[in-house]
Amino acid sequence: MASFLNSKFRFITYIVVGFVLIIISALLAAATMPLLIDNLTYQGQRGYEAGGVIGMQLGLIGIVLTVLIIEVFRAKSDSN
Repeated sequence: MASFLNSKFRFITYIVVGFVLIIISALLAAATMPLLIDNLTYQGQRGYEAGGVIGMQLGLIGIVLTVLIIEVFRAKSDSN
């Protein structure tokens, strides 16, 4: 794992994993949010589209936080 975090192409992996996370979270939210909340509307979207928008935004937040945490731990391990 340490060699992966120090590789030159780790950002390509971050991008691929990020897109997969966005797609999975958008599909899960689009499938479940309208079932949990009646008359779901979000940013002008209704129903499954609103769930997909919420899922994409949650996926983006998850990507940013994950990459930030990984990079902070990598920097700390490099300094030790």
